[in-house]
Amino acid sequence: MARLIKFSILLVLVLLVAGEVLGHRKSHSKVPKKIKGHSHVPKSQHHHKPTPVAQPAVQGIPQPTSASSVASPTPATAANGKNICRSYTDTFSNTRIVEAQDYNNDPKTAEWINLSGTTSTYSLDGGQLNMILNPPSSYETITTSYHPYNSQLGYGLTLNSTYLMHYGTVSAKIKASPIGGVVTAYITMSPEGDEIDWELVGNDTLHAQSNWYWNGVILWGVHGGNHTVPPPGISETFNTYTLNWTPDAITWLINGNPVRTLNKADTVVNGTAEFPNRPSHIQLGIWDGSGAPGTADWANGPIDWKSQKSNPRTYVSEVKIECDPTWNQVIN
Repeated sequence: MARLIKFSILLVLVLLVAGEVLGHRKSHSKVPKKIKGHSHVPKSQHHHKPTPVAQPAVQGIPQPTSASSVASPTPATAANGKNICRSYTDTFSNTRIVEAQDYNNDPKTAEWINLSGTTSTYSLDGGQLNMILNPPSSYETITTSYHPYNSQLGYGLTLNSTYLMHYGTVSAKIKASPIGGVVTAYITMSPEGDEIDWELVGNDTLHAQSNWYWNGVILWGVHGGNHTVPPPGISETFNTYTLNWTPDAITWLINGNPVRTLNKADTVVNGTAEFPNRPSHIQLGIWDGSGAPGTADWANGPIDWKSQKSNPRTYVSEVKIECDPTWNQVIN
């Protein structure tokens, strides 16, 4: 009887240990819950590769793109040490776009650098930039217990401005793709990873999303905001999305109406202001948010490419850049 009791106790202990191990494995295999306000993958699938929380962002094609890390020309600097910034309005009538591999690091030679690796990702038609998302050569939709995703991604345009801006105001008139899984990005991005975002997500046509990052550190679900776009929404008409960036605050505006303000004083962590503060490219892009369960869920994807009669497009009719002369050597 004593041996039987000892054996029973030993068996219970073994089962308890096994249960703890199995439970530990299961808890680490769960897919993160959907976080509104930003994707689970850095923007650089057009340039963003999956990045762990609070790790430096890594960017590169063919995932969503934030392209400054793919091609970051040396910032133009004046003799007085200020960043050289061009204030102008681009209506895409005489716009010069240079391929990244052909860029000679002279910002006077072009307005934009194409980081997508192909001219098939855009066209210029009648004073309008058409940003095109091309389908993958082949793919399959993979079903998971959390959310389906596509095995291969489409590839779309990412443009970086040739001049960088160190504080100022930039506005873009955009009519975004309405297709679920398609993400339109309009952001500022410094070579060091400071970033200020507008993102327009397909199949969520009455909202625009704001976000910001500092020093290349990605914190999912921490800095995002969701903002109402008046009917008919992001896809039926052009709306003006503005970023007003000063040394002390960032204000996001839709059609001239402020929808969010971030104060530098509210970003201080352990005595350091984690606030975007370095000269940055203006960046425009369209990317496929179908490449992981969390990202596809956030982007309202994955894209059903078989049902698309044409490649998804986002249209940009104007970009206006106004450089702050206190911090920039302004040229026109």
